[in-house]
Amino acid sequence: MIRTQLLDYIGQSPAGSSIKASVYHFWDTEVAQALADARTRGVDVQLMLDESSVSDNPDNGTYGILTAALGTDTAQNSFVGLCPVNKSCLGDPSLGASINHNKFWLFSSSRASRWPRSWSRSRRPAAPSTSSTPRPTAAWETLHDS
Repeated sequence: MIRTQLLDYIGQSPAGSSIKASVYHFWDTEVAQALADARTRGVDVQLMLDESSVSDNPDNGTYGILTAALGTDTAQNSFVGLCPVNKSCLGDPSLGASINHNKFWLFSSSRASRWPRSWSRSRRPAAPSTSSTPRPTAAWETLHDS
C-alpha cells in the first residue's frame, strides 16, 4: 500500500514541483522509472542513497535508470547521490562507520489523493499523544481533516 501511494504521489507531482528523498536501499525499477518520468515532466528530483544500494546489488538496473534521468551532480536541481562508503551523508566522520539509513520522501506539491481511497476517516492514524499533550494538536487535526 505504501508503494502504491508513493507511485501515485510521484505520478501526480506537477511540473515545477520537487521531490526530495533519502533512502537506504533502493532497488525498485518501477519507482525509479516513475522518478525519471517525473523529471521529464519538469519535476526537480533529488535522491540520496546509501552507497550499498549499488554495491550490495550491482546487477540491479535501478541506479542506472536514476543516473541517466537525474544525473549525479548535486549542484543541479535534479540528481541522485550516493553517501560515501561506510559513512552516512549527515554523520560525523570522526565517530566511525555509519550508514545512510534514512527512509523519507518529501513532495512540494502533488495532485495525488491525500489518503488511499480505501481509507475512511475512522481508519486514519491516531494523532501523536504524550502526557503533556493529551489531545491532537491543531496542526495534526488540520493535516488530517482534509
